[in-house]
Formats: sequence, C-alpha cells, structure tokens
Amino acid sequence: MARGHGTVSPREADYIPSIRRATLFLGFLYQLLQFVISNTLWASLEYAPFAFLPITLILMLSGTLMSYAIAAGLYRFRGQSILFKLLLGSALSLGAGAINAGVDFFSRSLMEHGDQGGALWTDFSYIVIYCTALFLGWTFLYIALLANFEVRERR
Repeated sequence: MARGHGTVSPREADYIPSIRRATLFLGFLYQLLQFVISNTLWASLEYAPFAFLPITLILMLSGTLMSYAIAAGLYRFRGQSILFKLLLGSALSLGAGAINAGVDFFSRSLMEHGDQGGALWTDFSYIVIYCTALFLGWTFLYIALLANFEVRERR
C-alpha cells in the first residue's frame, strides 16, 4: 500500500500518538544508556568520569536531539522499502556522527585549553566512527519500531 509522504490512513491516525510517545521514550532511554556506558568506559580507562561529566551531558543532549531528527526523517519515509530506510538511516547516521563529533571537540575546546597536536584528526575520526555506530543502532531500533507499528496497523 503506497502512501504519499503527507497522507495518513485512518487506522494510522489512531496510533500516531503512540509512535510519538514510543519515540520520545526510546530516544531518551537509548541516549541515557549511552551516557552510562560512556562514563563506565571513561572510568575503566582510569579517567575521572566526573571531569568529563559536562562534556558527556552536552553530548547526551546533542545525541538525543539528533536521534529525534533521524527518527523524523525515517518517519517521513515510513512507506518506503526497508532497503531505502536502511540506506537513508545510514546516511543520516553518518551525518549525525560527524556533527556529534564536532560538538564533542567544540565542548572539549571550551573546557580544555591545551594543544591537542597531531592526534586531533585521529581522535576526531575515532569519535565520528563511534558516534555513527551509536546512531546506526538507534536507526535500526527505530526502523524496527516503525515495522512493529505497521504490523499492528495491518491487524
């Protein structure tokens, strides 16, 4: 059943509020767990996690907002094939990963005033890869959520 991007079936209108609630809850929960994992990682690498707490809070807020933006993009194309949604989600995740890495370096530069030297681009690349992987996880979770609601609509 092919729908236009702006059209909503009568049955779909019934569960749109449920999708919104699930998206808000899962997006926040996903980023909260990422926050806990990041702080655990910092602690296991013998960094003081409280020293990086402002940065991780900024990244959690930024990541949550970008997760919701990715969800909005995927929701807009919910009627497309799964392959299209996976490719779109991968592209959006890469862009969000690069933006989040930029936010990370900007927030670090505000807190640390030391010279980072030649490791700057290597660290930036690692952070882009890490953030892209996080957003890919969110993308796949959200695509599964959309599929779940689509199955419910068909019943």
